Amino acid sequence: MGKDFATGLQAKLDYIELLVQEQNFSQALAEVKEQQTLKVSFASQLEKGRFLYLSALTLYHLGRYSEALAEAKAGYDIFRFSSDNKSIGEVQHLLGSIYQAQGDFSKAETELRDATAAFRRIEDQLGMANCFNKLANLYFVKSDYHQAIDYLKKALVATQASGDVKTKSRILGNLGRIYTLVGEIHKAEENLKLNLEANLKFNDEINTSRAYLALGYVYLQKRDLSVAESYFEKARNLIEKNNLPRELAIYHEYSGELAFIKGEFLEAEVHYQKVLEIAEKISPKGDLFNQGQRLLAELKLVQGEYSRALKAASSSLEVSLQLEDQLEQGAVYRIKAQIYDALREEAKAKKFLSGALETFKEIKNNFELGKTYLMAGELKCIDNFARLKFLSKAEDLFGELKLNYFLGSTYLKLATHLYQQQEESKALLFLQEAEKIFQEGKYESDLKAALYLKNQIERKISQDKTKKAIQKYTFENIVTSNPKIKEILEITKQFKDTDLSILLEGETGVGKDLVAQTIHYQGKRASHKFVAVNCAAIPETLLENQLFGYQKGAYTGADKDKPGLIELADGGTFYLDEIAESPLSIQVKLLRVLETKEVYRLGDNEPRKVDVRFIASTNREISQAIAQGKFREDLYYRLSGLNLKLPPLRERKEDIPLLIAYFLEEAGLDLGFLENKDIYQGFLEYDWPGNIRELENEIKKTLVLIDWKDDKVFNILQEKLKNLTKKNSKAVSLAEKVEEFEKNLILEALRATAGVKSRAARLLNIPESTLRHKVEAYQLEEE
Repeated sequence: MGKDFATGLQAKLDYIELLVQEQNFSQALAEVKEQQTLKVSFASQLEKGRFLYLSALTLYHLGRYSEALAEAKAGYDIFRFSSDNKSIGEVQHLLGSIYQAQGDFSKAETELRDATAAFRRIEDQLGMANCFNKLANLYFVKSDYHQAIDYLKKALVATQASGDVKTKSRILGNLGRIYTLVGEIHKAEENLKLNLEANLKFNDEINTSRAYLALGYVYLQKRDLSVAESYFEKARNLIEKNNLPRELAIYHEYSGELAFIKGEFLEAEVHYQKVLEIAEKISPKGDLFNQGQRLLAELKLVQGEYSRALKAASSSLEVSLQLEDQLEQGAVYRIKAQIYDALREEAKAKKFLSGALETFKEIKNNFELGKTYLMAGELKCIDNFARLKFLSKAEDLFGELKLNYFLGSTYLKLATHLYQQQEESKALLFLQEAEKIFQEGKYESDLKAALYLKNQIERKISQDKTKKAIQKYTFENIVTSNPKIKEILEITKQFKDTDLSILLEGETGVGKDLVAQTIHYQGKRASHKFVAVNCAAIPETLLENQLFGYQKGAYTGADKDKPGLIELADGGTFYLDEIAESPLSIQVKLLRVLETKEVYRLGDNEPRKVDVRFIASTNREISQAIAQGKFREDLYYRLSGLNLKLPPLRERKEDIPLLIAYFLEEAGLDLGFLENKDIYQGFLEYDWPGNIRELENEIKKTLVLIDWKDDKVFNILQEKLKNLTKKNSKAVSLAEKVEEFEKNLILEALRATAGVKSRAARLLNIPESTLRHKVEAYQLEEE
C-alpha cells in the first residue's frame, strides 16, 4: 500500500506540474492546498522538496510573493545537500524571480547566477537559457540595457542549442520590450510580432496577454492609439481569464497612459490608482508601485496640483533609488524639473533637469534623453537660447531613431518657440515639416495644433505685412514734384474708398504697380488682401486655373478643391497687371465676375460670391487693342470706372533728382555730394525708355560693381548714360553694339577694382590674360 500511495503522490505532483506548465495556476494551487489539507507523507525528502517547489512556483505566478518565498526557501534547504543539480537550479531560478519581484535585486542576481552554474554542471542548455533570460530581465529593470542585451544574446545561443522554440519566442519578446524603451520602435514591433505569433501558435494565453500588452505599448509610443487600445483590451480579457495580477497592473498602467495622452485625465487617474492598489498587495516597494507613483505625479503636474505631484514623484523616486532603477529615476527627475519650473523654483528645476539628462546619458537611453530635451524646450527657468539648443538636440536624436511622432512634436515646439521670438518665417518652415509628419501618421490632435499655430502665424505675418504696407504705400511717399502726377494722386485719394474699378495706363516702369498698391493700402480694404497677377506671365492654359480655381476632379491631377486668386482676394483688391495681354476667353469670364460679383471654379456649376475691387493696368494703347479685336470693349468700360494715364519719366524729368536721392538713400549712401546740381546733367539728357524702373536698376547695378559709396557712382553712371545717349542717336551694327557693351563692362570692372586687372578679371569671370588682351585691343589703358 505504501508503494501505491507513493505512486499516487508522484502522479499528483506530475499533474500539478502539468497545470503550471499550462499556466492554470488557480487549479494548480487548489491541488497543492488539497495535498496540504490531507497532510500527506512524502516518500523522500526530494519528493517533499519538489512539492514545495511546485507550491512556490504556483504562488509566484499568482503574485503571492511572500508565501512563494517561504515555500521556495524550504524547498531549497532540502535540495541544497543533494546532487540533484536540475532541482537546485530550478529552485534558485525561482528564488531569483521572487526576489526580483520584491525589488531585492542583489539577492535576485546571486540566486540567478548560482542557478546558471547548477544548470551548467549538467549541461542543461534550456535551464541556462532561462537563467540568462531572467538575468537580462533583472538588468532591464535596472536600466542597464546593454548588459540585458548581452544576456539575451547568451540566452538565444543556449536556446538554439536546446531547440526550444517557446523559450526562443519569450526571449524575442523580451528583446522587443527593451527596444521599446530605448526608442527603437521598428525593431521592437518586429520582435514582438514574432513573439505574439509563436504564443498564439502554442495557445499560450499568459504570454499572449503579455505580448498584447507589449505590442500595445509600442503602438502607444507610435501614437497609433486605436491599435494600442485594441491590443490592451485583448490582453485584459486573457489577464482576467487567467487571474494575472501583475499583468493586470501593467494593463492599467498602459491604459492610464493612453487615457492621459487622449486628455481623459479622470479615467487616467482611475487606472493609476488601480496600479497602486495591485502593487500594494503584491509588492509595496516594487517596480509597479514606483511606476504608478511616477505616472500619478505626471498627471497631477498637468492638472496643476503641484503639491500632490511632488508627493507622488518623491514616493516614486525613493523606491526607484532602492531598486536601482535608473530609467525611472531619470523619468522622475524630469517630472520634478517640470514641477519646480511651474512653482518658479528655478534652482531646483535646473538641478533636476541636469539630473535627468545625466541619468539618461549614463544609461545611454537616447529615447528618454530626447524626450527630456523636448521637455526642456518648454521650461521657463532657462533662457531662449538654451531652449532652442535643447530642442535642436531632441530633433537630432529623434531623427536618428526615426521616431516620426516625436520628431513632429519637436518641430511643433521649435515652431512655437520661434514664433514667440517673432521669427515667423522660420517657424513656418518647422511647421511645414510637423504638418507633413502629422498628416502621414494621422496624428489628428497634433495636426490640429500645428494647423492652429500655422493659422496664427500666417495671420500675424499678414497683419505685419499689411501694417508695413500701409506705412510704405502712402500718397505722401510717392516721390514726385510733377504737376500731372500730383493731379493723378489727388484724384486717386478721392476714389480710394470706393468700389469703383480703376484702369491704370502707361509705359513699363512708370509706377502703375506702386499706384495700385497705394490705392489699396490707403483705402477701406487695406486690412484685406492685395492679390496681383501678371496676365502676360502666365500661359493661357494655366491662367484660368489661377484666376478662378477648380473643383476636385475637374481634370486629371485635380485631387482637391482649390480656390482661385480672385476668391483669395475676397474683401480686398485684385490687381490685373498687363490686362491687355489676357486672352479673349479669359476676358469673357472676367467680365462676368465684374458684372455679377460671382466666380465659377473650373468643373463647378455653383457660383461663389466675391467682394473684390478690381484695379487693372496695361502698357499698351488700349484703344488700339480694342480696334484690333484683341481686347473687349465692354470689359474696358467695366474696368475703367476711373481711367488714369501715368506719364513716362522723360515727361517728368524734374522728378529724376528726387528719385536718384531716394534710391541712394535706400542704399544707405551719404547724400552730401548731391548738392552739386551739375552732376544730374547726364541723367536729364537721357530719355529713360525703361522709365523709373530703368533708373533704379542702373543705380543698383552700379552699386554692386563698386566698393565705395560716394560720387564715383555718378561718374560711372554718367559715362554709361553718355554711351547710351550716343547709341540712341545713331544706328550701329550688332558688332559695334557688342564691342561697345564689352568696353563699358570692362571699364566698369576696372573702376570698381581701382584698375587692378587680376581683381577685375575675377569680377568679370574671365582669365586675366583675356582681360589684358581686350584692354590693349580697345586701348583702355589710358582711360
